[in-house]
Amino acid sequence: MKQSAFIAALKFVAHAKAKNDVRYYLNTVQFEVSAGVLTLIATDGHRLAWAEVAAHSDGPVAGLPDGQWLIDGAGVDSILKAFKANSTGTLALSFGDMCLLVEGGGGIAAAMYCDGKFPDWRRVTQQTEGEPDPAKHINCDYLADAGKAFGPLLGKYGRTVVKVGPQHSCMRLEAVPSVAGVKSAQCIIMPMRPE
Repeated sequence: MKQSAFIAALKFVAHAKAKNDVRYYLNTVQFEVSAGVLTLIATDGHRLAWAEVAAHSDGPVAGLPDGQWLIDGAGVDSILKAFKANSTGTLALSFGDMCLLVEGGGGIAAAMYCDGKFPDWRRVTQQTEGEPDPAKHINCDYLADAGKAFGPLLGKYGRTVVKVGPQHSCMRLEAVPSVAGVKSAQCIIMPMRPE
């Protein structure tokens, strides 16, 4: 898989993972492989980010079995430190019995699995029909974090589509990344509770 695509997508979703939350499964990034696509997902309960990565622009995620793995947040951070998003090399991912190994470009990183059940993120991402409710309060820090996280995926003049859902739903940010191998990247920011 292209190192630039994998690291850019992982860095993007990692901005939404929790840090030191007592709900330990939120301090992780969920890796899902299905039908030749690797989907990376993270949430802290207030925002949710996910990105899809293909091994090659014309092929499936080579050698990876279909499945789901929760990767510990510290392990995700070590992968991001070990590999750069601007590399032209490739990475090999292998899901072992106890950890994920990422190898390539003369480096290697291991990330431990985390026990637990990741939230049903697809339920949150379903779009509902209806008129938007303009009276939503969004945490500006989360919006700024999402903007920064989208930056490396979009290039110099990239654009993000912002959608505001109907009642009791959230703000959705969607982009078509310019990084080859990253199929899509999206982020949801939940509205703040009324005071």
